[in-house]
Amino acid sequence: MAQLVPFTAKTETRPEIRFLTEQDDFSIKVSVDDDPIFWVRLETAAAGPQVTDFNPGAQPADALARGLSLAVRTARMTDLGQLLFLDMVRGGVQPNGGPAMLQARTRVEQAVVPLADELGLTVTNIGMRERRGKIDFTVNFGPAR
Repeated sequence: MAQLVPFTAKTETRPEIRFLTEQDDFSIKVSVDDDPIFWVRLETAAAGPQVTDFNPGAQPADALARGLSLAVRTARMTDLGQLLFLDMVRGGVQPNGGPAMLQARTRVEQAVVPLADELGLTVTNIGMRERRGKIDFTVNFGPAR
């Protein structure tokens, strides 16, 4: 016979991340005060918005999504059709590069799906291309369903 045993579960709340933003005529950079490796850089002066730095550093998984959202809000981009993530994997398409490509694509997807929800959009496609020996991802957005 099954017996119910009461217990108290302790949950840890992670400390709030202190994001810093810097903006110039061409881009918005989001960093974290105490993590020199965390970077999100959104270039706004290109033909379309491009994420040129996207590194989680030592931050939790949702930090990139929050950093990207902050950059997009700072740029006042409300109607995204497409967002490019440049130079996400070095070395291009190689037999041993599969895990790195999968990890990078997962990072991109985990960041753009909440962003799309926030903007009232949906992610319609995440494409991949090799360019100059590196892997880029192209994210297409459409109206929410």
